[in-house]
Order: sequence, then C-alpha cells, then structure tokens
Amino acid sequence: MNTIFDLKDIGIGKRIFLVGNGPSLNDMNLDLLENEYSIAMNRIELLYPATKWRPSHYVFTSSNCQDSKWGHKWSKSILNASNEEKTTPIIWRRFKDIIEKNGEGNLPQKTIWLDSITEYPCGDDRQFSTNAVERLDKSGTTMNVALQLAYYMNFDEVYVIGCDSNWITATNTINTSEGDINHFHPDYHASIGNGEVEFNRMNDTHKTAVKYFTEAGKKIYNAGYNSSITAYKRKIFDDLFV
Repeated sequence: MNTIFDLKDIGIGKRIFLVGNGPSLNDMNLDLLENEYSIAMNRIELLYPATKWRPSHYVFTSSNCQDSKWGHKWSKSILNASNEEKTTPIIWRRFKDIIEKNGEGNLPQKTIWLDSITEYPCGDDRQFSTNAVERLDKSGTTMNVALQLAYYMNFDEVYVIGCDSNWITATNTINTSEGDINHFHPDYHASIGNGEVEFNRMNDTHKTAVKYFTEAGKKIYNAGYNSSITAYKRKIFDDLFV
C-alpha cells in the first residue's frame, strides 16, 4: 500500500505538469506529456479518448461526488482515472465510501489516502501547507492541493496548464445548450457562482503558491493556453518539448 510518505522528494532534479480542467486543454497536444510527471484531477478521464497521455498522479478532494444530480457520474470518473495502470491516485479518504457506492466500483489498493484537509480563506498564508503529511489545504480548488503536493514532492520546475479561469457566469452554466462551457468537456458538470469572484479567488490562491515556491527557490510557471491567471511568469507549452 502506498502512503503520502512515498511521495516525499521524488521530484528532485525533475519537472512536473499540473493539469487543470479548462477548455484550453482541447487545443493542447497532451501527448507531449506522456513521459512527464503530471498531476491531473477531478473528471480528467473524460479527455482520455483524445490522448495517449495518462497522468503519473491523480488527485481528488471535491465534494462533487456527493452531488444529488451528477455525483454518480463524478464517481465513475474518479474510479476510471484512479484505476489507470500508469496513475497513482491520491484521494481524500472521507469520500471513499460515497465514490465506491455511487461509482459502483472499488478504488485500487495503490491509492494514497489523504486524511487531513483544511480550507482556509483565499489569501490566507495557511491555505498553503509545505508538509503534506501534516495537512493539505483545499481552499475551494483541487488545484491548490496539487500545488502543495508538487511542493512536497520537491520538483525543481512546476508548469501549470488548463487553469483558464475565463469563467462565464450564467444562471447555471452546466445546463446551457452547449453543456458545461467552463470546462474542457460539455458533460463535465461543475457549476460556478459569480465569474469575477471565482477568478479573484483562484488568482489569490495561485499567488500564495507562487510566494511559497519562490521562497524555496523553486521555479513555477503558467504554460497554459488562454489563461487569465496572472500570478505566474509565462512559458510557451510547446517550446518546453523542443
């Protein structure tokens, strides 16, 4: 059985890609990530038919698996992503039973379980933990958990992609004629509130992460397409593979 201790310092001298779930993923050649360390999250498996890439790690800490309307779909996605041969899943233990019940399946033995998750307000320094053994902070976004894991794993370079944050506010953006227009797949099913509020919250979360990575002498960049996040220095995704 894997534990959080197995992740410590595996990234020394290496780089990792943290993959969000914005629409820009549809325009990126994710096959380039096939031999890279990467952390994906949530319903990323909806993208798998379009790419050979599978993440080295998959993280889930969202309450969407409990949703009365689409929790079963989320649970199916979590199980599918977690049971990929090349992927090590990292899951908040509090959702284990509901995922397996709604998804009608079992999470694999290789799963790394998270037991201590906090949720401090965005902009609060406590929303970033440097020790994943003690706790990780969610702060309303699974990407924040992925950022803290990358820090704990001690990667020299971190590249964030798929964090578009070009939120389109509608009464219910998951039920438009186009489906979910804020994520890479129309059936993603994750609603948002006010788009401006969501952007500011996300950007503050990323700013806090940059502070910690910079103080530790680690490099972190936004290499995504069409991203509104301003916290990071930018890199061109395709140029990273030349």
